[in-house]
Amino acid sequence: MLATGFDAFTGPLTRIDLRGRGGLHIRDKWRGGPLNYLGLTVAGFPNLFNLGRTGQHVGLHQRGPCHRASRRLDRRVHPVARCAAGIARSKPSGEAESHWVQRVNQVAEQTVYPHCNSWYLGANIPGKPRIFMPLAGGFPAYADRCAAVARDGYAGFVTR
Repeated sequence: MLATGFDAFTGPLTRIDLRGRGGLHIRDKWRGGPLNYLGLTVAGFPNLFNLGRTGQHVGLHQRGPCHRASRRLDRRVHPVARCAAGIARSKPSGEAESHWVQRVNQVAEQTVYPHCNSWYLGANIPGKPRIFMPLAGGFPAYADRCAAVARDGYAGFVTR
């Protein structure tokens, strides 16, 4: 199978009319690169929980048998579901979002990925900022971080 021209990670969200607080369009927020917290939420877009996109450990591991992939998804979905239960509005703080994006970039700089001409960087889309978008460093570490955020009362989230 050969795929060319696909806009990985951000394309599906920037191609729809997705707007946050004050009418901010996601494509405008992400003009310089995708900002998010834990790869799950975006400041200024309350209750937008996004699974399998930028800032998460996606695309960097073999999915394996379906039951293993399902367990991986469960480890992302359960903390989100618990956070959303009984809360009228949930969004990350801008500070948490900034720290997460810095962390994703720090981990990426320890690899060869940012130095390649790859779809991981958006290199196949003319005009797209060249930013390493998934989280490198292993799924267990990512799942542990999500669990720690949940244990700490959803640190980094603004809820009401």
